[in-house]
Amino acid sequence: MKKLAIILIIIGLVLSCTLKRSNPLDPNNNEIEVPGEVNLYTLPVSSFNVVNLRWDLLNNVEGYYVYRSLNYNGLYDQIASEIPDHGDTLGYYQDFGEGLISGSWYYYKVSGYNVQGLEGYRSDFVFTYYIDGNTSGSK
Repeated sequence: MKKLAIILIIIGLVLSCTLKRSNPLDPNNNEIEVPGEVNLYTLPVSSFNVVNLRWDLLNNVEGYYVYRSLNYNGLYDQIASEIPDHGDTLGYYQDFGEGLISGSWYYYKVSGYNVQGLEGYRSDFVFTYYIDGNTSGSK
């Protein structure tokens, strides 16, 4: 009896894989394009009390989210939603250090989002070390 139940479950799973499904993010099959991954980097040396981030702009992106964390694999908080100047080739954001703790490493990521609000993959992290209003040690 157990074998029959297991076989019926397996058959049900296999048959359900053949069903046509719609994309819940695109129920009208408009072929929504997911934004690509952002190529993020910092300026070689950040100036007094400012972390300067730059990234290459992506096609078909409405804007960008900027995230910050105290740990490279920790929880990243959204600190900004930047809309790029569509005439530029680089995105740019300055974190003025509000609430930054002296003697701490800070990690940043950026992701693009499209007109429908669908967020793409987040960039690899970049980091900087913050000491008494100065930032240094960017990757």
